[in-house]
Amino acid sequence: MFFIKTTLKASLFFGIVIFSSDLFAQLYSSSIQNITGNKVGIGINNPEATLHLKDFSGALIGGGTSNIPLLRFQSTDPNMLPISTNYFDLRMDNSSGLTFWSHSNTNPSSEVLKLTGSSVKVYSTLKVGDYCNYGPALAPNNTQGYSISLGLKQLGTSGAWQGSGTALFATSTGELQFMTNGSGIVNGTGNMTNNTRMMVHHSGISINTTSLPTGYSLSVDGSAIFTKVVIRETNNWPDFVFEKDFNLRSLKEVESFIAKNGHLPEVPSAQEVEKEGVDVNEMNKILLQMIEEMTLYLIQLEARMAQMEANQ
Repeated sequence: MFFIKTTLKASLFFGIVIFSSDLFAQLYSSSIQNITGNKVGIGINNPEATLHLKDFSGALIGGGTSNIPLLRFQSTDPNMLPISTNYFDLRMDNSSGLTFWSHSNTNPSSEVLKLTGSSVKVYSTLKVGDYCNYGPALAPNNTQGYSISLGLKQLGTSGAWQGSGTALFATSTGELQFMTNGSGIVNGTGNMTNNTRMMVHHSGISINTTSLPTGYSLSVDGSAIFTKVVIRETNNWPDFVFEKDFNLRSLKEVESFIAKNGHLPEVPSAQEVEKEGVDVNEMNKILLQMIEEMTLYLIQLEARMAQMEANQ
């Protein structure tokens, strides 16, 4: 481990080298003049810390700010044409925030990460390993939104994902989609839609489908199982059948209706069910009404049979 024990004055900025000897190091000027002390200042002649850096107004460097960066990391890739010189600048940018900027000799400066006293801001994608990230993404509904992936790796920007896991998408239309993938690659929004297991719409939720018909709060493509279902909306419960003023059709009228229409009165036809589906609540009320009417027919039949037996 090397230790730097020195103070760097403004007059010594013209060239700094570190001379190492054994396990310790001293900071020297280019004239091999030893500098003593325990604080180093760059851009400041009265440093208040072991290493104290201060920026100052100057020419535009790398774009994005008119202040010289506090700290610059530079590398060059000679294998690229044109040869690319890449920079990471750690800047205060004349503000209370500390910002990482990225740019090169061929690309303009852009913010990557910003630290303030109350927040950490990531300007692109936040990644944990290869298969967990948060950032901009193309959602299954083909809108550009944001995603949180858990076990899936985004391949490019065209809606391709790889891995085994789940991705949550916030779409540009303000909806939420949940996509899962067992293994392999999901290619494009078509396959993404096929792998969408749930979608939270503005007016409801769809499961195993991205479609939510108008007027419905829940849409399920496939089977569902419940331990208990309670329907609160039960207006017009068919106990009115037992009221004295209820007009019970005669069995002859029922027979005539069936012969003409091919189904019981009040019961929807097969064509109606195929087109509109079945309202479970309404169908239960209709079936109960049929049972209550059949009970009345049986009571009438029993009364006639008892009268016939009494007349014998």
